[in-house]
Amino acid sequence: VLDRRALADGVEEAERFLRRQGFLRAELGEPRVAIEADRAVVVIPSRIGERYHVEIRGAGPFSRSAIHDALDLGKEPLTRSLMVQTLPVRVRDLYARYGFAGTEVHLRAMRDAPGKAVLRVRIRPGKQLRVVSVVFAGARHFSLEFLRDQVFSYLEEDLPGSAIGSPVDSEVADELHHGQNAGHDREVAAPLLTDPEETFYRPTYEEAIKHIVELYQADGFLDASVGPAQLKRIGKDRASVSIPVSEGART
Repeated sequence: VLDRRALADGVEEAERFLRRQGFLRAELGEPRVAIEADRAVVVIPSRIGERYHVEIRGAGPFSRSAIHDALDLGKEPLTRSLMVQTLPVRVRDLYARYGFAGTEVHLRAMRDAPGKAVLRVRIRPGKQLRVVSVVFAGARHFSLEFLRDQVFSYLEEDLPGSAIGSPVDSEVADELHHGQNAGHDREVAAPLLTDPEETFYRPTYEEAIKHIVELYQADGFLDASVGPAQLKRIGKDRASVSIPVSEGART
């Protein structure tokens, strides 16, 4: 029995398998089926292309495998527009989820030996910022603590990690133990920030703001306007977030 749905699903899975094996431009066409008496002949048009080696540089503080997972190269065939637009966005999003601002990502595909090619991924991480203040300018109906809790609950749900499980910052530990001057230059890299409440990730802030607008509307502030969130850097690695609120009249 020819199951056309299962056949189509199998072709899609075969495409993903080929790309996971390094054939990043692999594409399989729609199966063509010819019925001959009591049997079916299935022809699947295919374009396999070169086998790619993925070269990743500048990934720190993430592992190469974390960057590879973020790229998700098995999802669709490699094209120029994918390299210029989609793939850099995926990598930048990984960094943004940990509070890195201004990360730069560049990809370049090059032929190597016959039948082989290289996909070079160059990353220049931005500065990891720690949010130390979230304010709602213009908010009066709800308390600032209540509004912050709405944002923090969304961040806790969406973002990785928590402050409890974070690695100890050895530089800070030395300062506390030995009484060093906090103004000296770091000798080791700071551990990766994992506290969602101290991370500015715009998509999650936008979702939280939509929820806050709904809360205002439910309390009778039908014309309430909230946001957009504005990030302001403070010094080298800290930032504040300001979210403007216009409550309007209550009906």
